[in-house]
Amino acid sequence: MKEVEEGRQTTLEAGQAFAKIVSSAQQVAEQIQEVSAATEEMSASSEQVTASIMEISHTARESADSTRKVAAATQEQLASMEQITTAVESLNDMARTLDEVVRKFRL
Repeated sequence: MKEVEEGRQTTLEAGQAFAKIVSSAQQVAEQIQEVSAATEEMSASSEQVTASIMEISHTARESADSTRKVAAATQEQLASMEQITTAVESLNDMARTLDEVVRKFRL
């Protein structure tokens, strides 16, 4: 009878140990699911960050292109201003020369 009682006790202890193992396995499974969900969220966030960075990069390239166009237009305007300045100086010289010629006729 003593052996039967010891066997029954051992069986109860084994059952309790298995219950703890099952409980621990369930906790581990839940933690794995939480880690998996967090990983998916991080992946989605990473994709959003990547998309934002690509958009910023695209905007920066467009801005750089616009800046180059503005610089080229500014250089063209500067060249035009230099040509206008040269033309004005030439017209001033012509006006002085014409004034000198007209003064000779007045005498």
